[in-house]
Amino acid sequence: MPRYDFNRGWTVESGERPAAPVTLPHDAMIHEPRDPCARNGANTGWYPGGVYTYRKRFFAPQAWRDRRVALFFEGAYHRSSVDLNGRRVGGRPSGYAEFHVELDGELVHGADNEVVVRVDTTDEPNSRWYSGSGLYRRVWLDVDRHTRIGRDGIRFRTVTLEDPALVIVEVFVDRAPPGADGAVQIDVELLAAGQPVARSTTSAPAATGVVTRVDAELRISGPKPWSSESPFLYDLIVRLADETGVLDEHRQRVGLRTVSVDARHGLRINGVSTKLRGACVHHDSGVLGAATFRAAELRRARILEEAGFNAIRSGHTPMGRDLLDACDEVGLYVVDELTDVWFVPKTAHDYARDFHDWWRADLASMVAKSRNHACVIMYSIGNENSETASAEGVDVGRAMAEHCRALDPTRPVTAAVNPMLNGLARVGIGVFDTEGASKKKTTTTTKKEKKRSARTRRELTDVGSAFFNAVMSRVGPVMNHVARLRFVDRATRDLFEVLDVAGYNYASGAYRADGKRHPLRVVVGSETLPPDIVRNWRQVEALPYLIGDFMWTGWDYLGEAGIAAWSYGADRAPHLKPYPFVSSGGGAVDLTGVPGAMALHARTAWGLRAEPAIVVRPLDRVAQKPMRSPWRTTDAIPSWSWPGHEGTTTEVLVFSRADTVELRLDGRSLGTRPAGRDRDCIARFHVRYRPGELIAIARTSAGTEVGRASLVSAGPDVGLQLRSDRNRLVGDGHDLAFVEVVLADGAGRVLPRSGVGLRAQVEGAGRLAGFGSADPKPLDSYTSGFHRTWEGRALAVVRAGFEPGRVMLTVAADGYGERGISLEVSPDTAGLLAL
Repeated sequence: MPRYDFNRGWTVESGERPAAPVTLPHDAMIHEPRDPCARNGANTGWYPGGVYTYRKRFFAPQAWRDRRVALFFEGAYHRSSVDLNGRRVGGRPSGYAEFHVELDGELVHGADNEVVVRVDTTDEPNSRWYSGSGLYRRVWLDVDRHTRIGRDGIRFRTVTLEDPALVIVEVFVDRAPPGADGAVQIDVELLAAGQPVARSTTSAPAATGVVTRVDAELRISGPKPWSSESPFLYDLIVRLADETGVLDEHRQRVGLRTVSVDARHGLRINGVSTKLRGACVHHDSGVLGAATFRAAELRRARILEEAGFNAIRSGHTPMGRDLLDACDEVGLYVVDELTDVWFVPKTAHDYARDFHDWWRADLASMVAKSRNHACVIMYSIGNENSETASAEGVDVGRAMAEHCRALDPTRPVTAAVNPMLNGLARVGIGVFDTEGASKKKTTTTTKKEKKRSARTRRELTDVGSAFFNAVMSRVGPVMNHVARLRFVDRATRDLFEVLDVAGYNYASGAYRADGKRHPLRVVVGSETLPPDIVRNWRQVEALPYLIGDFMWTGWDYLGEAGIAAWSYGADRAPHLKPYPFVSSGGGAVDLTGVPGAMALHARTAWGLRAEPAIVVRPLDRVAQKPMRSPWRTTDAIPSWSWPGHEGTTTEVLVFSRADTVELRLDGRSLGTRPAGRDRDCIARFHVRYRPGELIAIARTSAGTEVGRASLVSAGPDVGLQLRSDRNRLVGDGHDLAFVEVVLADGAGRVLPRSGVGLRAQVEGAGRLAGFGSADPKPLDSYTSGFHRTWEGRALAVVRAGFEPGRVMLTVAADGYGERGISLEVSPDTAGLLAL
């Protein structure tokens, strides 16, 4: 099957702005000026929506007359329509579903054709987070024979890992008139490091105009199972041929992996009990917006894996192919999630209006995409859908779970349920009507009750997940304990009975009680608070039916502006924050990919870090009383470099599983504090700042040292430094280099100074794809080339062009001079066909 890279040569236009050339993927929203009056508000970080029209012309040769031609979209946000030569040929309401558009009926052969794709995000608000706009993922053109391997028509299934391992490969042969009606041969081959390890050749009988399933058995001697600890991948090649030769060929990477769950053994991967150290992640890529690139997703997966996570949950959209590929390669388990919205809306113009008509097709699209990825171990059909407290919602959940199992019976099905939200919905609080307005059941009879009911209706301006977030920001950890109440159990148990794994959002207080009430239930902490990581993980280790814990969130994200940020002074607000906040302000890893205090705390809780870890509350804001967020453990960072703040007292936190921690400054003891898991692995000190070396020594109760760590103040030679994750790019128009921009001394110690103006410029065989910092409330755009440092750092992303050569990135910093870095762009030798 020839598949053409269809991402070059597009233009995009919006409103009165002239058409501009773009290469996909392209996020139109990230290029819009942020507006404090944007109707999306804090949901999208004050970015507005728009109507964007993408155009591309291409030549269709006469040879395509006997071919089946279709466009394949990995994602288009949202309510897209696709025209070919002025005629409507397809589209998709969902902004996250993959979809094909058939072109045969309108394609003009031997001539140029024009594709026009229109996306419309003006129905604001339509998302609870930053969605992006436009063709933010790749587009492909498929040109098939009439006899072909069906689209997503290969299903790879590991039956047993006993030596020799047994694999079944289901191949669906699609033959449409006027396709050949003779017998065809299917050749299936498995390679390891380029060497054949198993092969099967099977014939499909003669037929016309039908889809035929053919099963091929492969037996692999000395199998190498795929797991997070050992992510070994094989190459699968499937060829379809007749007497004339090869008709179609598909290649993909696969892993030998089995999954099972039960309450007695929990989760078993390849027969081995496994606990999930999970990170929830949104789909955006920080300074790149929603645009999806393989290099960005591979970097993200590597950073999360190095931080200690072994699993990620897509929140709350189907994961893109690039990130799935990266998780296969790096070794991260994946819970792939369909949607945040069922038939009850969470914002006025979201997916709820399309849910009943489209959930089956969108679920099928997600499963088809994920089915052959070893990393995907579970499907989630939804997130915090409060309608599941009703009989109608349970019926929908049952239908979705059954449909998911019919599409792929090899993986368990879950849903992320917020028990407290369900409990409130059961009594009529926090439920949207069809117009997106809040409502409450009115059964009151007295004047006092009517007055209280009216006040409740006025106060419920946010409902569903947004309503819960507003409540959580005020009373936080109490929600974990509400979840154990019996009326909450009654509001969730019917849905949990139709799932293979019960996903609990912010309900760790119910783990033990529900284990006794429902002894056959398998539970996962599908969304939890970072400050609870130690207590949660102790339960994960102790309870066999509790298979893991997913922190909200593993990586900071755009939108839900300021929900997890600690705020100070005029910014103090308990929930979503005002303009110019743009990101959530949370994340174990910040918006630019730098792991912080919560990542260090999690590694300690998981027992992956023997030595202690030191973090310090920033001295430039420690005097201000913060408004804390339950989604962020601390605002501390791992730095002891605060010139100008000598004599200021700050809080130093040391993360350690050891019983005690001693803190020293330049050899002088500042005291010993208890730590260990009974104190959430945190020892707290109050220290008056002076530059030097801060040392933490962890000891057992008997006084035996088990590890030490230090922070050293940056020296006087602080300057601007550029640190690229690579020095060579491929000239395919998609490859990226991530260049850290830091203020650091000669030993690499970062000076965490915020607000230093930076100007970035790219010349040569590439361009600047994004430039920004982890500041949750920046005044600067990610696309302008100007930004300010946040805690001494920023990130520049360079995107390769299509021609080989050199690309030069130059960054100038106010008061710190200018630095440049040169990257080589090599020719694209991958051999992808391009149109």
